[in-house]
Amino acid sequence: MPPSYPATLLLSGRPCLVIGGGRIAERKIKSLLHAAAEVRVVTREATPAVADLAATGAIALRLGEYSDADLDGVFLVIVATNDADLNQRVSAECRRRGLLVNVVDQPHLCNFYVPALLERGPVSLAISTGGASPALAKHLRVVLEAVVGEEYGELSELMAGLRGEMFDRYDEQADRAAAWQRLLDSDVLELLRRGERAQAQERARELLGLPR
Repeated sequence: MPPSYPATLLLSGRPCLVIGGGRIAERKIKSLLHAAAEVRVVTREATPAVADLAATGAIALRLGEYSDADLDGVFLVIVATNDADLNQRVSAECRRRGLLVNVVDQPHLCNFYVPALLERGPVSLAISTGGASPALAKHLRVVLEAVVGEEYGELSELMAGLRGEMFDRYDEQADRAAAWQRLLDSDVLELLRRGERAQAQERARELLGLPR
């Protein structure tokens, strides 16, 4: 597989197209909606769940054959069909237009890969094998689920809430970094794991040298 460059896409409000309306397409549609994308779907047939999303206005659905005109104004394309000729055609046209395209389970037709994702609040862990083995990426996600609990998301939110005060308290980046490291090396994460949020907040402020 060719080398890849990992990145996180901000899709809020961006038009994204899903070609296909089956179970796999359904999952892709929901992940795009989770990213606040403007989702368009073109498919010959749609699952009840996809049809329901269209009925509520969550997505724009067009039942029928794909046309290259469907790519007009689109930022990103996900192809989830079992039509090999169609998959090839869409991939080629997207590349010609300079669009991001992912054809499910066909990495040679993609110019980006969708990683297995573990989310803990604002913390996202993306696991990718560069398209070589999606099954391995999903397995690693399960392994990490047992290690990275919800407390990591709470810790991220706690740190984000203190960030402004940290800039007021410390002028030098090195001093801020040292203070953050004291917090990370402390028992704050364990307090959050036990649900002791007030105690974790107080302990964090103490470690960071902030008024309590």
